[in-house]
Amino acid sequence: MLCELQAVFFGFDSPQLTPETTDKLKAAAECIASQGRLVYLEAHADPRGTDEYNLALSDRRAESVALALTEYFDVPPENLVVQGYGEFDLKVPTQTAERENRRANVRRITGLLGIESAELR
Repeated sequence: MLCELQAVFFGFDSPQLTPETTDKLKAAAECIASQGRLVYLEAHADPRGTDEYNLALSDRRAESVALALTEYFDVPPENLVVQGYGEFDLKVPTQTAERENRRANVRRITGLLGIESAELR
């Protein structure tokens, strides 16, 4: 069974998850926890701001997702690996604030040969 995650959007200049993300994260957490998955959370930022700021912001976004999964949905923290990538790998190539670029990708790590992914935005 795959863990399917629906889109979660971050506000401009914010690592905060919105209340409407609760159901989406709950379903993902149940799937991750029930199957003992190791999950890699990578987050991104739009290109507004400095490279250093965007890297720190994307780290905080990945940590927000991980914190919600562990604190509210009992996913063991040892099942989560988090990393921010700043404005690297923009979905929409632009130098302006773009919602699609403010995202976190969630990858279920299934061993050296298998990675399945879904996206949180």
